[in-house]
Amino acid sequence: MTAVVATAGCVSTYEPAGNEPPVREPIETAPAETAVTVVAASEWECTYVRTNDWDWHNDVLCSNGAESHRPYLLESDSYITESEILRAAQNYEDDLNGSGAVASEPGSGDSPQIPIRAGSDAPQYSSVEDLVDAAVAAGYACPAWTQTDQVKSALESGACSQDDVFSIYADSEATQAAVDKIVSVSAGYVEVGLLAGPNWIVNTAQPALGQLASRLGGNLVEVAR
Repeated sequence: MTAVVATAGCVSTYEPAGNEPPVREPIETAPAETAVTVVAASEWECTYVRTNDWDWHNDVLCSNGAESHRPYLLESDSYITESEILRAAQNYEDDLNGSGAVASEPGSGDSPQIPIRAGSDAPQYSSVEDLVDAAVAAGYACPAWTQTDQVKSALESGACSQDDVFSIYADSEATQAAVDKIVSVSAGYVEVGLLAGPNWIVNTAQPALGQLASRLGGNLVEVAR
């Protein structure tokens, strides 16, 4: 009887010496980098964004994409409409962007230097209430005086009504600067009447401004729309 040895299906487990499987080192993965978004500043854009503080002067928000702020516009104007604040916002935006568009607007241009009659017959006042008292003594109607100190460049300021602003300043230079600023931002946009003394300004459109000028002295400044 012949023996048959079946070899099919046999798997050899013999591995030659010196042929060990490679050692696999752990793969180190770099930690994920945190994404950092850098906002590049662009041109300034000023838009009408109304506040709830009943103050028309700060109803504009200016932003350049990286930062933003609210300018205080037409600070010496006692009453401002939405169209007027929008024009002032455009004026301010052009100034921020250095476009020079302010000077090209009709009715605008270089701020005229209005001479202040310091040291002449126009008196100085130590407080804004003294200025108001002098105006009332000269016949000016002041139905409800309120000192608000909202005119940033002034030492003190306030109003008798929605139609006027009284303000006093540190000296004639500060007064001159305030007059120049008011004329610059108002010319061509807002009709303004000013009476400027050595350290004070009365801002109103009332016809009584001319009468005050004859009694208090100072310079009468009129800016047409």
